[in-house]
Amino acid sequence: MIQRIRIGTRRGVCLVAGMVALALRGGPVGPWDRDILYKTPRCFEAAEFATNGVTTVFYESEPYQGRATRVFAYYGLPAGASSAKKVPGIVLIHGGGGSAFVHWVKLWNSRGYAAISMDTCGAVSGNAYGHEQKGHRRHAWSGPPGWGGFDNYDDPVADQWTYHAVAAAVRGHSLLRSLPEVDASRVATLMFGKPALRDRDEEEVRGYRDALRLIHESSARLAISEETIKRLHHLCRGQIWDAGAYKEKDVDIIQTYAEGRSRVRFKTVPASQTPAAMAELVELWQRGMAETWAPPIVLAAALNLDFLCVHPFRDGNGRVSHLLLLLATYHCGIEIGRYISLERLIEENKERYYEVLEQSSQRWHEGKHDPWPAMNFFLFILAQAAREFEQRLGQIKTPKGAKTALIEHAIDALGEFGIADLERRCPAVSRDMIRHLLRTLKAAGRVECLGRGPGAKWRNKGNTPKGGKNKGNNQGN
Repeated sequence: MIQRIRIGTRRGVCLVAGMVALALRGGPVGPWDRDILYKTPRCFEAAEFATNGVTTVFYESEPYQGRATRVFAYYGLPAGASSAKKVPGIVLIHGGGGSAFVHWVKLWNSRGYAAISMDTCGAVSGNAYGHEQKGHRRHAWSGPPGWGGFDNYDDPVADQWTYHAVAAAVRGHSLLRSLPEVDASRVATLMFGKPALRDRDEEEVRGYRDALRLIHESSARLAISEETIKRLHHLCRGQIWDAGAYKEKDVDIIQTYAEGRSRVRFKTVPASQTPAAMAELVELWQRGMAETWAPPIVLAAALNLDFLCVHPFRDGNGRVSHLLLLLATYHCGIEIGRYISLERLIEENKERYYEVLEQSSQRWHEGKHDPWPAMNFFLFILAQAAREFEQRLGQIKTPKGAKTALIEHAIDALGEFGIADLERRCPAVSRDMIRHLLRTLKAAGRVECLGRGPGAKWRNKGNTPKGGKNKGNNQGN
């Protein structure tokens, strides 16, 4: 197909989530005492709320208005977990209107994880009373009420719901890590009930992360070749028996409907022809980049479409295609994928993604397909990533005084200078700000002007040679 181009040329909970992530990563954590939060909290029996298959507890948390508080929680372990066979853990943090959920803990236990689900609003889950649908009752050791309310935002920080919610989540994390059956180095958080791992095997998740790191750190040295493509597949498929190997049997793309019927959406390249097809795919990419048949970013989109039509692996082709697209954009000089996940944007538009792939794959084997629906989609994804990056960048404000410090540093380094010299050293600073600061520094006796007009030179008095005399005392423009 590359050859064809040549021819045709909820707000509160989000705040808590961010704070929890920050606290668990380490570093400054605002008003919380991290050393205390990281200690295993003292636990209290909650036998009256016992549920089969999990442990029900209260654990200590932050004081509220001078009295001790406790957090209600469920935690459980998967079958077979022991101190000799440790398991990964996951901390389950509910969203608005939620509480501790026993079925959530059991779900993750069934997937092989130790799990804890705590209430962050000073309540006992309605589930513990046998009628979750009737709501969650506050208990005698509760802190401030929550479920998304910010009525206490004017209260002292230690009396606010967000303060206590974050502490409850981090202490739950510490409790889970303390269990002898849990691998403390493999405990993560899950918020709002949406599985961050998307049911992938943990080894594959780690492998995909390693593949991303490889691309981000080594893209300039990582050629787009069959060897690289197989390496990416091997990484993101973990320990699967055929990781890094082309398919041995024909694999077609099947669509299954809700009523049970299915159809072949696309017949991929037969297994026997896959090595030759992949060799041609790589050769066309390399020739296209060298001979500039089309803009590089168009070639990157074409490469991705061809890869998906060849479908070289038994499984995992979608993930490898996302990695290949990321690597190709790096080779085009576009690094937006370093900051914005292209895979996430494709996932958010997956219905359209499947539609355009079907449109562009029709008659692909005969070389008479229309590549542009798919290619326009990939270009749309890159444009979306750029817009999202601009929005994020616009939310970052320069710390107060940073530009002043930048100018002063340039003055110290230059000694004698002109306004144009400072502009070159400080491209993010306006000329008006430079002039304003020079007037302020001159009034303070720290710099002097050596002439008149826009080209006048200035001198840092700290760098004035001994015995030197002032040659002027006029304000430069």
